Amino acid sequence: MTEPTPNSNSNNPYSNPYADPKQTAPVAPAGRYNDGMVKQIPILATLQIVMGCLELLIGGLFLFYSVFIPYAIRQAPNRQQQEMPDFMLNFMMAYFLIVGCICLLSSVLRIVSGIRMFSFKGRQFTLISLIVGLGSIGTFYCSLFAIAVAVYGFVLIFHPSIKLAFQLALSGWTSQQIYHYFASGLASEQAIAPESNPTGRS
Repeated sequence: MTEPTPNSNSNNPYSNPYADPKQTAPVAPAGRYNDGMVKQIPILATLQIVMGCLELLIGGLFLFYSVFIPYAIRQAPNRQQQEMPDFMLNFMMAYFLIVGCICLLSSVLRIVSGIRMFSFKGRQFTLISLIVGLGSIGTFYCSLFAIAVAVYGFVLIFHPSIKLAFQLALSGWTSQQIYHYFASGLASEQAIAPESNPTGRS
């Protein structure tokens, strides 16, 4: 088996030397890129998976509540039934049902986005999971954790270093190559100034 040889024909400093020459790597805007921010992506990915597992349990519990609690109240003595009007029972059932479904949806989005983030994929999908995940505030069990993960996630996802890392992954770079690229300082040294940016993007 022949060893892969670097692609010496590419003049783009962001191109993967072992990738398909037809692939085009993104052009980085001018600026300094933070290696520490990129290293926090696995932390956010782990938090997303952990939060997703918690929401899976809470969501299932709330769906159980939506059926069991109204049923248990209706089966209670007449005195307790009069203290709980029917519209309150219906509201309680709808609340537990809606919040439970949101938590189950959020749990799936979080787990999938967390797994994909380890390889710097699915940035927009991660944003969606963070937004939907705020719905778990309605459980009151995961409210503080959901807010903390959302704030932490938004700060990371919108950081220029993270944007560039996800762009490099779309160009075929592996996570190891991306970590090495930022750790070596090449991301800052090779950033192309806006006036020399052939795409005209900043």
